[in-house]
Amino acid sequence: MRAVAFSVLAGALAASTGTATARHAGSAGEIVFVSDAASSGAGEIYSLAAGTGPRDVSNSPYQDLYVAVSPRGNSIVYWSDRGGAWRLFVARPDGRGAHSLAASTTSSAPGGVPVFSPDGAQLFVPGWAGNGALVETTTGAARVLPAACALAVVSWAPDSRRLSCANGPRVEVFDLGGRRLHAYPASAAVWGPGDRLAVATATSTLVFDAGGRLLVRYRGGAVAWSRDGHTLAVSSPGRIELVDPLRRRTVRVIRGLKTWRSGAQLTPDGRYVTYTAPAGLPRIEPVKGGASRVLPSFGGTWSSTGRYAYLRLLPGSKVAVEIADELGRRAREAARFPFDPYAWNQLVWLRDGSRVLFAVSARPHNELWAVNDDGSGLRRLTANGLDIEAPAWSRDGDRLAYTAAARAGACGYCSSRKVVIADPRGRRIARLTPPGADDLQPSWAPSRRRIAVLACCDGDIVVVNVADRSRKTLLRRAGSAVAWSPDGGTIAYAGRGRISGVNPATAGTRTLVAATPDGADPTDVSWSPDGKLLAYTTKAGNLYVVAIAALDRSRLVATHAAGAVSFAPDSRRIAFATTAHATEENPTDLAVVNVDGSGLRPLVTRPFADAQPAWRG
Repeated sequence: MRAVAFSVLAGALAASTGTATARHAGSAGEIVFVSDAASSGAGEIYSLAAGTGPRDVSNSPYQDLYVAVSPRGNSIVYWSDRGGAWRLFVARPDGRGAHSLAASTTSSAPGGVPVFSPDGAQLFVPGWAGNGALVETTTGAARVLPAACALAVVSWAPDSRRLSCANGPRVEVFDLGGRRLHAYPASAAVWGPGDRLAVATATSTLVFDAGGRLLVRYRGGAVAWSRDGHTLAVSSPGRIELVDPLRRRTVRVIRGLKTWRSGAQLTPDGRYVTYTAPAGLPRIEPVKGGASRVLPSFGGTWSSTGRYAYLRLLPGSKVAVEIADELGRRAREAARFPFDPYAWNQLVWLRDGSRVLFAVSARPHNELWAVNDDGSGLRRLTANGLDIEAPAWSRDGDRLAYTAAARAGACGYCSSRKVVIADPRGRRIARLTPPGADDLQPSWAPSRRRIAVLACCDGDIVVVNVADRSRKTLLRRAGSAVAWSPDGGTIAYAGRGRISGVNPATAGTRTLVAATPDGADPTDVSWSPDGKLLAYTTKAGNLYVVAIAALDRSRLVATHAAGAVSFAPDSRRIAFATTAHATEENPTDLAVVNVDGSGLRPLVTRPFADAQPAWRG
């Protein structure tokens, strides 16, 4: 009986392939798939100026984050995972000449934002070797600092020979060799001109000279120095005091509610102080007195030339970078980007104030792409910002169905998924899923009049009439994938360790594949267009083909398979996503294999998540 069953399977495979060694048979066709290549989730650094449009400075498909500008303004430094490991890259401000400065000690995450010494010769790099390190900007040589700097807020002394590490209830000052020079029972520290150090305890600020001698004490916590050293902002409940430690006098007091406590920031020229008012609005006013005004946004940054760059939230999970004068007036938009409050957004001015760098990332989303079945003609189809999954062609190749989810603020792309009917270019014609419903995994009936979907989140198989969108639940808690047979008589579904089928007319069920050869649950199932074969993947990463005439004999045709599979129109080849060369930024590629397991070849290989192929009939 075993020999007979194997012969039937072998015959069915041979009939589909023509010969056991057939490769790339049939006419050229189009494969639509989903990819996160178009999203900014990887992280990118742009150079912006109002009215000129953005320039991509990092210009790579990898994650580029945490940018710092050198004090002389002739270089930038940022983290990138290009090459498979996180490294510091240095480049000119326009992005040219990028090269690795030094390698981090971990491949799973970058360090923090690098901090240049005032002379530009050193970088403090948080998170290096689990602590922090000093890196020489010319050679890339690194010296690991004591553990006190591991999670600390670090600030350089103006002489570039010392730095302070504020970590919890203690501030420690180290030289470049990592030798501790001073320690203070304080929670924060800011360096001022003349190598003066202001350290803040719970109730007061103490200002020390370069030798560690106490110069003056103030009530409240130090938050910012002016560049000339004549103004120190000290914050305490109900007030911000602007003092001159050199002349030991109070310049101005800004008062608020007794329960109000605000940080403060001084503009680069020292003329203005900014703070958060008791009502929660950001305000700016002259240090020496005068009217205050509301700033257009929180978290902005000033250039050396007195311009203010900030982010303005827009509808549709987008953000505009705007550039205004020092007081936030006469703003002009520089560029718009996707916005994700849980991702990375950073504004840093170039030293000369000509442009501002914007480091941005957002959670990635899938768009529709297409490629010819020989790997040529790679092109993007959709650009609507929706997260698209599970593309499926109608039998005549004239309609696409896929699921789409919109961004929903902090939630990301976790809103309800709707089945969309589109033209061959992915442009929406109609939405099939009604409000309040959530559908997955569409599969067309041969007539194109109905579509089978899995209703989220119980795995119910629902048949939807395309014309009037009426819905009929065919089977409850069925599984994780559905595929309508070419003859229309069976909807195959994967679940509970097997492949089953349900009759769309009678709702009668039968077992197609009783158990997978590797014992793992099936994850996807697909019919060959001639109706003679089933292909399915499993959680173990295997791709199997089984002949309908011998359903007890599945044949392994590929390993490292992930998710959806799709037959070519000639029923001789299968497109699938593979994890064979997976990396963190490149989890899946596309590949094609003959149904007998021969002729395995890459289709799309690039540093993105390319998956869920659908071969056009």
